[in-house]
Amino acid sequence: MDFFKLIQSLDELLYEILSWFLFYPITLWRVLVRPVQTMLAVERELREDEKLQFDEMLGPPLFLFLTLLVLHLIEIGLIGESELIDSQVGLARFITNDANLIIFRVMAFGILPLTAARRLLKARKDPLNKNSLRAPFYAQCSPAALLAVLGSLCAWRVVRLDRMERAASKK
Repeated sequence: MDFFKLIQSLDELLYEILSWFLFYPITLWRVLVRPVQTMLAVERELREDEKLQFDEMLGPPLFLFLTLLVLHLIEIGLIGESELIDSQVGLARFITNDANLIIFRVMAFGILPLTAARRLLKARKDPLNKNSLRAPFYAQCSPAALLAVLGSLCAWRVVRLDRMERAASKK
C-alpha cells in the first residue's frame, strides 16, 4: 500500500471523527427541539446523492451509537462501574466489561427502531427489504437515542436514591 494513500486515509478519518464534536451537539439539539421534523429530514436526506447525505448532521445510526457511548462515559463518571458488569445473574453473565455493555446497549436500543420501521412498513403495506427498511429505520434512530437519554437519566436517579438509602441505613 502506498504510504501517501495511508496518510491521506488517516487524514480523512481524523477529520470525520473530529467533525463529530461539532455535528453531534447540532444533531442532538435538532432531535430534542424538533424530533418529528428531524425524522422527516432524515428521510429526505436518504433521497439525496450518497455523498451529500447527512452533511449537516450525523447519520442516525451513528448518532444513536455516539449517544449510547456518551451516556456510558457519563455513567462511569457519575456512578462508577455499572452493576450489570459486577452482576452474574441472567444475561448479565455475558456482560463482563464496558465494551460488552456498550454492545449490548447498542443491540437493545437498535432493535427498537428496527421494530418500529418494520411495523411502519407493514402498516403502509410496503414490501420488506433492506432498501425499503432503511429510511424508516434511520428515522426511528433519533427517538431511540432520546429514549436512551431519558432511560439513563431515570436509571441514574434510581441508583443515586438507592445509594442514599443504603448510606442512611448504615447510620
